[in-house]
Amino acid sequence: MQLQPSINEGWPHDYLFPLLTFSEKDMENIVELYFRRFNLTKGQQELLRFIQQVHLIHRQKMDYVRVWHRTERLSGPLFIFIFMDDYEDQNGWEYWYVNSENIHEANMLEEDRTRIIEEMKRSSPQRMKLNFLYTAKTEQYPEQKFLMEIWATLPSEENLNKLQYTAQLFREVFDSLQSGNLDLRTHSKLVETLLKEDNGDIFREGLELLSVDKPLTALEFDYNQFMVRIWELIRNANEPELVNAWRAGDDGKFLMVFRMADTEEAAQYRDTYGPIIRLTRPVITEYIETLLQQKTFADEEELPDIDYEIRLYQRNLELIDEMEDGSFNLLFLHEEWLHEHQVPFACLVENFTTDDF
Repeated sequence: MQLQPSINEGWPHDYLFPLLTFSEKDMENIVELYFRRFNLTKGQQELLRFIQQVHLIHRQKMDYVRVWHRTERLSGPLFIFIFMDDYEDQNGWEYWYVNSENIHEANMLEEDRTRIIEEMKRSSPQRMKLNFLYTAKTEQYPEQKFLMEIWATLPSEENLNKLQYTAQLFREVFDSLQSGNLDLRTHSKLVETLLKEDNGDIFREGLELLSVDKPLTALEFDYNQFMVRIWELIRNANEPELVNAWRAGDDGKFLMVFRMADTEEAAQYRDTYGPIIRLTRPVITEYIETLLQQKTFADEEELPDIDYEIRLYQRNLELIDEMEDGSFNLLFLHEEWLHEHQVPFACLVENFTTDDF
């Protein structure tokens, strides 16, 4: 599914980054699957091989420290254009290095220069964007564009240490998730520590680094996506005005609940991964009473869903009762993935303030 848009449109889309956590064997199997089951043109086959080779080079065969040192450690955001002429031998590759200091002198089309300048304005100073190009293949198969973009981090000693630390945090979160004796608060603190990393490239690369040593499981892929959504939601909510609006003048303790859903019926909530529910103790107790009344008139098919909802809100009531007076708290849930993997897809951020993230 990640590869399909690239094949259909003839160039590697920049949202292929989830593939960078796939093992080399997984990528090999995926490409073989496409070759077997789909009637691909020669150009599409070459494009798939190109994506597979860049994946391999990025994860295993490229020394980015050496590449950066060749630039005399130019500051970022740094765009590196890598012109390939062979997948195995890097000796003949040509490199262009572009940052805000030399972008105006770079030999490129004005429309490309304008686009890159705008992207630099939106990028972290620690960003290193890699542009792998194979121009000979683009000329050979003009219906395809052999350019694959990868966002990385400048490989300074400080950033490399951050990546190692982030990879270790990912491992602790995944191990905690599968420990069989998960405490929501303890586990959520681990997740919260990981999510406080304010550099999205390091967050993404930390997982890539972890996956090189040990292939990720289906559970870990989904839980990472769960955390990415939380990371985005918290940053979107990180405005005092929004927090005050949610508080609505209430000085008591309450819980903002994000019940993520990927069903077609929930498509209207996709941007916020809602529906967002604001819960206080009176709201929860009233809702539980309503559910209990519904249960008395429900048929057998409806009972499991009502019982599930009652248990969920009883647990929310316990959380509210355990919270500090006047606290602002966030609860993130993905119940579909919980049922699929049989582990809690839940994270509780207590006493949230806009200074935390």
